[in-house]
Amino acid sequence: MVIDRALLRILKAEINTEIEKVGQKYGISLRVGNGNYTPETFTLKLEGGVIVNGIAIDKDRQAFKANALYVGLAPNDLGREFNFQGKVYKIVGLKTSSKKYPVIASNLATGKKFKFAVADVKALLK
Repeated sequence: MVIDRALLRILKAEINTEIEKVGQKYGISLRVGNGNYTPETFTLKLEGGVIVNGIAIDKDRQAFKANALYVGLAPNDLGREFNFQGKVYKIVGLKTSSKKYPVIASNLATGKKFKFAVADVKALLK
């Protein structure tokens, strides 16, 4: 057997299904994040956070609350929705290490996350 990208996608999906049960038992959100691999080995990152009012707290959400003012947004912009190219997005976090596109927003139809420039998000929120 050789470890490749396709196999890791399958493994991540199955692992996420199983660790979700463990997280529910303890009232936390757990998921497998990014990782790396060789043909013989792999490493996956385990991410977790407390669930508050049905929302899992993660590092991107925390970063938004702590740094929104520094980038020109308000902390209460977290969770706000905006339209971009005919699709609705919801602000879910901030990636402080990204200078051009630090705002993380989730496409409401697909759940997929995208990066946006602060200036673009500010304009779209008006």
